[in-house]
Amino acid sequence: ARTDSAAHSCRLRLATMTRHPVLLRAPCCVALLALGLVAGCALGGDANVEPSYDHQNRTYVPQFSPVHLASTDAVVKPFFSPDNSVQTYVDIIQSATSDLSIGTPGWSSWNGCTNWGSRQCVGCDPAKMRADTFPVFQATLNALHRGVSVRILSNNYNEPNCAGMIGPLAFLALNGADIRFYDETTFMHAKFVAADKKVAALSSVNFSHASMMKNREAGMVLSGNGADPFVREMLSIFDNDFENGLPYVVNQEYDADDLAIIQNKSEISLTMPTPFSYPGAYIARPQAVRGIKDEIVLFASPDFALETLLEDLNKTESSLDLHIYQITDDVLCSFLVDAHEAGVKVRVLVSRHIYDTYDWRAAQVCNKKLVAAGIDVQQTPSYYEYSHQKYYIRDNSVVGLSTGNWSPSDYPQEKVDDGYPAYGTQGWQRVNRDLNIRVTSDDVVAEFQNVFDGDYAQGTPYSKY
Repeated sequence: ARTDSAAHSCRLRLATMTRHPVLLRAPCCVALLALGLVAGCALGGDANVEPSYDHQNRTYVPQFSPVHLASTDAVVKPFFSPDNSVQTYVDIIQSATSDLSIGTPGWSSWNGCTNWGSRQCVGCDPAKMRADTFPVFQATLNALHRGVSVRILSNNYNEPNCAGMIGPLAFLALNGADIRFYDETTFMHAKFVAADKKVAALSSVNFSHASMMKNREAGMVLSGNGADPFVREMLSIFDNDFENGLPYVVNQEYDADDLAIIQNKSEISLTMPTPFSYPGAYIARPQAVRGIKDEIVLFASPDFALETLLEDLNKTESSLDLHIYQITDDVLCSFLVDAHEAGVKVRVLVSRHIYDTYDWRAAQVCNKKLVAAGIDVQQTPSYYEYSHQKYYIRDNSVVGLSTGNWSPSDYPQEKVDDGYPAYGTQGWQRVNRDLNIRVTSDDVVAEFQNVFDGDYAQGTPYSKY
């Protein structure tokens, strides 16, 4: 997510906490969530006051069971920011000939047209928005103009377009994109793109400049005939959330001159940036792995996610490497301590920088607990703005990747029977929609292990700073 001076000015309020919710003033909450860096952000107190981003108005009952498939000819290609995320997303979008589905927590402009949290509205003049240099925006607009059906699912931060101005979502909507706001649970945290129902990517990558160009991020692309069950399942989850979502409405009217700029169908030349390079940084050049001889497992959060994650983690025999932005869930933090005490070699690589003050403080609780137990905790290299990736490697043979952190909102306690109540009702809790994938493959593991080892070598031992 993008560092924003307005968001930096946000200040936390104290709150009553259930496991780990955070209370922020609404404009600050919008800024942090839109930038995709805050794990906990809730408006508490009066149960009748709706958080600016929480539009859940009915109980969500888990419905998506994990999908397992062994010995598949699926093609799995890892990708990483800042090295190749932009190219990966652009390639998928450009490959679309009939339909494109995009799930993202927010959509930032690279030209300053989404100055989240600095005012009560967003946007810039139509000509500046059309000239936005975000390659994913450019590629998506071109896809619309060549007749591709585009669906976008994101969060509603209650920040409309300013008068006479237009932001990226409104611009895409006026070019034919069908856009909905997520309301199944508290927050849409999954990062997902699928083209033509044949290829799909899930990752930690937000649609922002820093996430694409300055952070360490991680994801996987699934394609090939063997990937069909997983692409279908991801689309099934997306379809459910999209169909139940709230329609996006462009709140401004534009005159003929503005519409001529907005709906100009001439192809936009892509502005492909050169990835940032840092002296000594490990540069990921992942290769596609064709054919998974062992197993792929796909599952959604909150649907049985904690149970499915722990089921695999409890199989750990010798080693566990965790490369993650932050750990704020006590259940998962305690698992690491228990594994270490059982003789497992545990290495934890956490982000040196955490955007939100409260999240940083909450993460220190687990970090200090791990260090006190004798676990090797390393901070990621300082040249990344944030190390926002979320994956683990078990016994050098399994890699598990998520769009969410090890937090109570991304892996909530199971509520299979009663479900997760709507905001403002008894039993409500913060619950995110996330996607998770686990792959058993030496070749896929090697790609992630190389990144872990490269960043680990340039990191430093954990210290509270």
